[in-house]
Formats: sequence, C-alpha cells, structure tokens
Amino acid sequence: METLGILDEIQSLVSDTLQVVSYKWLSRHFLVSSNTAKRLLEELVEKHGSGLEVVYTLSGWLKNDPSNYHIRLVSSPKLTDSKQEFDGNCSVQVYSVQACVPKDPAALWNAEFVQAEELFKQSFTVDNCLRDNRESRVEGMGMV
Repeated sequence: METLGILDEIQSLVSDTLQVVSYKWLSRHFLVSSNTAKRLLEELVEKHGSGLEVVYTLSGWLKNDPSNYHIRLVSSPKLTDSKQEFDGNCSVQVYSVQACVPKDPAALWNAEFVQAEELFKQSFTVDNCLRDNRESRVEGMGMV
C-alpha cells in the first residue's frame, strides 16, 4: 500500500477541506483495517503534528474506579493529565485528526456517520466494507 499518498491525502482533507478524519472513516474510505488506519494517523501526527489538532482514545482502568474499564476521548492538551487518572498503563491511540477541535463533540463522528449512511443506502448487490464488516479484523469465532 502506498502510505505516503494516503498520508498526503489525509493532510489535504484536514488542512484544505477542514474535515475531521477519524480512524473509522479512514478505514472505510481506504479499505484498510482499523489498526492500519490508526497507524496511518499516528504517522501523520508524527510528521505534521504541530499543524494538527489530535484527539486520542485512552482506555484502561481508572485509579478512582478500578472495577470498570473506561474509554475516553481526549484532546492533545489534556492527554498528560488524563493519562494520570488511569491506574498503571493505559492504551493511547489516535482517534482523529482535524484542523481544530470542534466545539460540538458531534462533529468528531459526523463524517463517519455520513459515510456509514451512504454505505448502508447502497444496494445489497454492491459490495461494501461496512455491511460485511471486512475491515474489522475480528476473526471468526467458533461456538464452544
């Protein structure tokens, strides 16, 4: 896969059209696995991080509520403080990149919602990644 071209396209979407690019949108748009999409966003942040606003997914056990597993979306400025609320190591992954953090949190998943709507409206004869879940990378599980 030509990742440099994808990274350039993501950079253009974010800077020129001010689109929020989440790993879900990226996975569906380029037909890559979620893990590959997260890796691409991480590469983009490493390459152009100073010109982007990044939202991260933090997941793990909170110090003050160790009985429940938590998943949070946090912006770059709040990342260090938010990580300290977790007990031990927490998972940190890039959720989305954008030109600015939207005031309305719904804007973070609006593009992927529109994309999902378009995919679900397609005819059942059209092969699409959302309906058949081919990019989830969850392998089939047999019954025990």
